[in-house]
Amino acid sequence: MLTLMVIYGRLVTWLRFWLGLSTTNTPHRGHFSVVTADFETGNLVQVASVQASYPESLVVVASPVRSGKYALRAVCLESDPPVALHNHRSEVIVGGTVTGEHWYGISIYLPTDWSDTPAGYHLVTQWHTAATGAMQPLQLNIHDDKATWERWDGFSGSAVRTVLHRSLNAPLKGVWTDYVVHAKWTESEDGYIQIWQRGSQIVDFAGRTLTVGGGGCYWKAGCTYTVADTKTVYIDEMRMAGSDGNYITVAPR
Repeated sequence: MLTLMVIYGRLVTWLRFWLGLSTTNTPHRGHFSVVTADFETGNLVQVASVQASYPESLVVVASPVRSGKYALRAVCLESDPPVALHNHRSEVIVGGTVTGEHWYGISIYLPTDWSDTPAGYHLVTQWHTAATGAMQPLQLNIHDDKATWERWDGFSGSAVRTVLHRSLNAPLKGVWTDYVVHAKWTESEDGYIQIWQRGSQIVDFAGRTLTVGGGGCYWKAGCTYTVADTKTVYIDEMRMAGSDGNYITVAPR
């Protein structure tokens, strides 16, 4: 039997969809110390907005969890229509559109039956630009049998991709993998991106981190893909902090 908390969470999700929050491309700006989406409320009230085909595409579940009692399950079905006439996606947005120094923490669980699709891409977390057409400054792409951290500079059709780190995704299946990201989002050359996976630093990039003329970026997690096939991913322990944050502030507990 569904608990009252889960029922409340589903009602909140339905309201978000009816109010049009499921296709919001530029979340509200915000000033904050730490934004948390650990889903311990048992619903989606901690997120800024959602992007998915249906309310049941994004559900707070009791298993598997990284910490506490709940985590987020994001499901993309082969039969799902594209969201906002674009890609197939089931994502939550945490925080707002920002520039400058920020810290992020997240834990991601790929099921053991995650299929390695060679075509297209499957993003499980990404930083999306505010300007239409500007490509993602950072994303984690689970493609074929690889897990690739990559960034794009430029606008669609002419953007340049940089691979920051690539590894086999097999060690990521059936277990929670913690990530911490420290970035300075800027159109200048004094930007940087640092990423830790399970406590070990895997990325130390220096240079421009935002497309010139592309505006700031906002953080999303779940699943977005170009190939219409069925995918499920679990998300937990999302935290975002500004320049007053640090590794400990956002790292999964």
